[in-house]
Amino acid sequence: MAAQGHPCPIPTTLTSIKACVPVKTTAPANIPVQLTVQATNGNNRVLFCQAATVTATKAC
Repeated sequence: MAAQGHPCPIPTTLTSIKACVPVKTTAPANIPVQLTVQATNGNNRVLFCQAATVTATKAC
């Protein structure tokens, strides 16, 4: 998250985060895919797990 401009700890008042993730140029654009993101703390305990459908664009 720090690379995206959100250093730890992330404030509890933050309600959304835009993350730009590099994708190969050969990846098909505008096709929805399932994405799962999991965050863990230093003890490897899961802080949260989020599943979503995302669509790659060239917006970043």
